[in-house]
Amino acid sequence: MLLIFVILVSVTGIFYYRNTFKDLLTDISPVQESTENKALEQQLTERERLKEEVQNLAEEKRKMEEERKLADEKIKQEAAARLAEQERQKQQEEQKRLEEQTRLTEEAAARLVEQERQKQQEEQKRLEEQTRLTEERKKLEDEKQKFEEDMKKQEEARLAEQERQKQMDEQKQLEEQKRLAEETKKQEEAAKLVEQEKQQLIEQSRVERQKRSAKRLDSFGYVDDLVAQDLLQLGEKQKQISVVANINKWQSSGVLIKKGNTYKITATGQWNLGGLCNPTGPDGEGIYSATCWDLGGQTVAGYTHSSLIGKIGSGNPAFYVGREYRFTPDEEGVLYFMANDAPAFFFDNSGSFSVSISVE
Repeated sequence: MLLIFVILVSVTGIFYYRNTFKDLLTDISPVQESTENKALEQQLTERERLKEEVQNLAEEKRKMEEERKLADEKIKQEAAARLAEQERQKQQEEQKRLEEQTRLTEEAAARLVEQERQKQQEEQKRLEEQTRLTEERKKLEDEKQKFEEDMKKQEEARLAEQERQKQMDEQKQLEEQKRLAEETKKQEEAAKLVEQEKQQLIEQSRVERQKRSAKRLDSFGYVDDLVAQDLLQLGEKQKQISVVANINKWQSSGVLIKKGNTYKITATGQWNLGGLCNPTGPDGEGIYSATCWDLGGQTVAGYTHSSLIGKIGSGNPAFYVGREYRFTPDEEGVLYFMANDAPAFFFDNSGSFSVSISVE
């Protein structure tokens, strides 16, 4: 409200100086006297209106001062009431404190009386307990003497039973040693039979491998993109991979072949060695036609160009796998697969086989 009052006073001053300036112009330009008289009347009217607004503002300011005084008076009354209430509460708290102090004093006196009574009772109990312990001690000594006599008899009987049990244990130990010796002998004989059977399987596999193997080592490279693992360390003891026809390198199966274990390879699927040849399965049967001839050059001679072949390690010759091959190797190494195609003709091959390797 004060800001509005200041603005109105400023506007009034502006109009006052404007009218004074116009009065000077009147002396200079009599022609404009009529127009300036009208403007002067309007200014007088505006000045009256502003004067009235200033009076209204002064009245509002007076009312606000009265309201502020009333509010201050109300605040003083409320503060006085709060002080009176605080004094009353203080007196009540003091009264409660005195009453609590009296109650605590009475309780302390009652506790002292109760403690004295309990002390007398405890002394009486202590005397009675001392008498009871004396009687029990005598009784325990009598029982101890009797117990020692019984223990002596039991110890004698235990030693006799222990001697008897010792003799029985020695007899059982001799019998167990005899039984273990017989079982060890049987196990050794069984192990010899197992080893003999394994050697027979190895020999049979070696003979069969010679029939299936290439006459010389090949010069193909290797694709070792899989980490080789022993199948016996896998939960399912088998692994399945895909062997593609158009890679002229040995493709790793990710299986590490161990000497003496019996493995089984099973292959399914179809691939095609060039557009002029017939598509075949892993055994390579039916590849040749009037437009596709057997011109030789296979890695493993005696088997078709589209048959599946394998290899153990890099220092052994390749061998024919086909649809299924079960063997017990006498060597160890990573198992590889590829097509039996001639080295320079892999570029137009297509298709793949799904190959499963398991250990028995």
